[in-house]
Amino acid sequence: MPVATHHNSGAFAIRKEIIHRVVDCFVNHRESFAENVSHISFQMRPVIRNKESNHNRCCIYKDREIIRYRTMGVLGFLPDEGEDERGLYEYAQNALQRTEPSHDTIAVIDLACDSCIQKSYLVTETCRLCVARNCQNACRKNAISIDRKKHKAVIDPDSCVNCGKCMDACPYGAIIHVSIPCEEACPVDAIHKNEFGQRVINVDKCIDCGKCSAACPFGAVDQISHIVDIMLAVERHKAGEGPPVVAMLAPSIIGGEQDWIEIVSKLKAFGFADVVTVLDGAGETARREAAEIMERKHEGKPTTSSCCPAYVNLVDKHIPSLKPYVSTTPSPMVLQHEIMKARDNEKRIYSFWGPCVAKRREALKVGIDFTATFMELEGLLAVIPDQDVSNMVIPAYPKTIKFAYATGVTSSVADVLGDDAASLTTTHIDGLTRKTVLKLKTFHKKAMKGDVEDFLEVMSCEGGCIGGPCTNATREKASVRIKKVKVSDDVSL
Repeated sequence: MPVATHHNSGAFAIRKEIIHRVVDCFVNHRESFAENVSHISFQMRPVIRNKESNHNRCCIYKDREIIRYRTMGVLGFLPDEGEDERGLYEYAQNALQRTEPSHDTIAVIDLACDSCIQKSYLVTETCRLCVARNCQNACRKNAISIDRKKHKAVIDPDSCVNCGKCMDACPYGAIIHVSIPCEEACPVDAIHKNEFGQRVINVDKCIDCGKCSAACPFGAVDQISHIVDIMLAVERHKAGEGPPVVAMLAPSIIGGEQDWIEIVSKLKAFGFADVVTVLDGAGETARREAAEIMERKHEGKPTTSSCCPAYVNLVDKHIPSLKPYVSTTPSPMVLQHEIMKARDNEKRIYSFWGPCVAKRREALKVGIDFTATFMELEGLLAVIPDQDVSNMVIPAYPKTIKFAYATGVTSSVADVLGDDAASLTTTHIDGLTRKTVLKLKTFHKKAMKGDVEDFLEVMSCEGGCIGGPCTNATREKASVRIKKVKVSDDVSL
């Protein structure tokens, strides 16, 4: 079942508004930050006398409480930390005093979860109780019977195995599949209903792909942010109390809504010491990946990519048989960090901004201080005044800009190999789903028989990074924008 894009989601619009309000409180009302943050839920859901209140839930008070929990996520706290008497004022104060950012990525807000009914197949009122009985004949579990009083077929949920054959067989389309968006989106069954009806994320199974967060129509799966921590680090540097802060951005930012010159000018005006894409790192990744693939090819061994952290998490947690095939080459983010650390003559704080939440654990593991999403970047840019960019010129992008979309790693490796690429057989998986995960589970057996290509590129998100759950442009628009940019002949700048 395809998942609707989050770009048109009202749930994500609410998150974007909360991000914008928190950032605005920090940038424009710093002296009263905590007090202003404490008013966010009331400002977003005010009481309008003699008019219908603008709320989505049963009452305006529940809406406000959910907004409170979501604001906690933007402040960098888990929602279950808010199950006490403390208000947003105290959480905002605690965020300003925090010395270590959260390592968590996503969490379920119980109050926001609508406790969706168990996924199943249902017979609707359009059933004509036809003579053919195609639905009954298609069912191999005898789960369908005829209810004369209701004048339609009915499905026994205890006998039904959710195969969907009855739905396919019905000539009237009277049988529908009732799905649970977050569960349908998760490729590894890491989210399930507990005894109280709420969804729970199994951290031992979760691969941090963020698909559940993008899919939930109620915004109940929230993201834990570092945006306040990053702004504090910049503030401390400007006050002479901390090291300079660097913003490293994923290549897919070039496909976003903001112009690159605007991004650089505004972030530097805000106080970032340097603003770069990780394209230098991507060039180094392409070179190392190419060498490793060819070395393994000569040994008769296949290679899979390692750039996507959600895929690496999938292998570690669910398909250990794939570990020997995963490339040991670090991702562009990691190599960009290494390049900049070797080049910088002073201690710096490094922040990575990207289209997904999966990069957080990878980043913190290698010493990158903070991570943030393009959605949070959009919120920060919105409150920084426009800058004079008349003297700024964007150089041609390297070919590794292709890392932003699916098959980009393969193409960049081919650019490095030149004529040698002709001997390389490749394939790719464009998006992790239950179906593609099952396919990956057969990779080892096929590899043992020599029945796989030399290189397999795997991306968790359909379309690659431009299809990430925290992007600010659809992958279709982002792809068009990236493919229009000027590209140099060199693999890296």
